[in-house]
Amino acid sequence: MGRKKSLQRSGYFDFSKRERQILEVLYTRQRATARDIREAITDPPSYSAVRATLHILEAKGCISHKSGGSRYLYSSRETSREAQRSVLRYVIRAFFGDSVHDTMQTLVEIYSENPRQQKALADVGNVLDLKEA
Repeated sequence: MGRKKSLQRSGYFDFSKRERQILEVLYTRQRATARDIREAITDPPSYSAVRATLHILEAKGCISHKSGGSRYLYSSRETSREAQRSVLRYVIRAFFGDSVHDTMQTLVEIYSENPRQQKALADVGNVLDLKEA
């Protein structure tokens, strides 16, 4: 098999919309057939287009497949958590000048009106306080 291609090295937004949709399905489900993937996509392309895109993603080293009886089961070669971290690093670098402070300030501004999110932000603050101690 080819080398694993990380979203951090490739850039999440370097993938086409359909490639990202397929990757998102695989991150959520861990494994899926082409039919499962097609059914999970909003406004899905044809079955053959899904299969072609899966082939492209496999050639890029992003996904792999195993035979599951008469069907292939596809899975991402990167975990959902790894993908989250890669995408977040990209967003922080591209949109916030690699500033965690600016990123956190924006998150606080966006979620300051939502009580549940305020609690989550306070919990993060508590964790950071414990790490400093």
